[in-house]
Amino acid sequence: MVLESIISVKKAERKPADMLLLGFVYSSIAILLALWLFPGQASATAVLFTTIAMLPLMLNVILFEEKKEERAEKISFRTHRQAIPFFIFLFLGLLLSFTLWYVILPDSTAGKLFSAQINTISLVNSGASIGTWELTQAILLNNLKVLAVAILLSILYGAGAAFIFAWNASIVAVAIGTVVKHASAASLPIYIQAFARYLAHGIPEITAYFIGGLAGGIISYAIVRHKHKTKGFRKIMLDSLDLIIAAVILLVLAAVIEVFVSANI
Repeated sequence: MVLESIISVKKAERKPADMLLLGFVYSSIAILLALWLFPGQASATAVLFTTIAMLPLMLNVILFEEKKEERAEKISFRTHRQAIPFFIFLFLGLLLSFTLWYVILPDSTAGKLFSAQINTISLVNSGASIGTWELTQAILLNNLKVLAVAILLSILYGAGAAFIFAWNASIVAVAIGTVVKHASAASLPIYIQAFARYLAHGIPEITAYFIGGLAGGIISYAIVRHKHKTKGFRKIMLDSLDLIIAAVILLVLAAVIEVFVSANI
C-alpha cells in the first residue's frame, strides 16, 4: 500500500523523470528483501518483488491509457506520447539500481543475486558471430518472442509487461556491470561507454516491449469491461494491432543497432 501510493498516474505522466528515482527505490528494496528473505533464490525473487512493486502503478497507467482510446478517433504514438517517457524513465531507474548493486556487492553475493541473468547472457553470447546478419536474425527472433510474451502476459494480467521490464533491466545491468568490473580502472568514461553501448539498442527495445505490453493491457481492459460485445471493440483491436506493428518495427531497428552499432562502442 505504501509504494503504490507514492505517485499518482497523472503526476507520473506529467513528470516522468520522477520515475527514475521511483524505479531505483522499487528495485533496491526488492534486492534487499530478496537477499534477506530468500538468499538461495535471490535472482528470481528480486525480479519478482520488483514486478510486484511496479504492478499497481502500471495497471493504473494502462487503464488511464485505455480511457484515452475511448476519446480518441485514431490511436497513434501521439495518443500515448506521455506514457512512453514514463516507462523509459522507470526502466532507467531499475537499470541504475541493478547495475549499482551488481558492481558494489561482493562477487560471491552478486553472482548469487544475478545468477539467472548471468546464465542468460552466457547463452546469448554463445550464438552466432558478432557483426553478422545471422546474429541480427537470432537476436530479432528472441526479442520477438519476448514481445509476444509481454503482450500475452498483459492480456492475461493487465500489466504483465512489468515482469519483462524488470527482467530486461536486470539483464542489461549485468552486461553493463560486467564491462565496468572488467575494466582496468573504473572511471566516469568507462561508465558512460558501458551505458551507451547497451542503451543505444536498449531504449528502442524496451520501448517496443512497453508499446506491445500497452496494447495487450488495453485489450485486457476492453475484455474485462465487456467491450468485446460492442462495435467499439473492433476499433480497439485494430488500434492495438497498429501499436504491435510499431513495436515490431522498433525491435527490427534495435536488433540492427545492437549488432552493427552497439558492438563497436
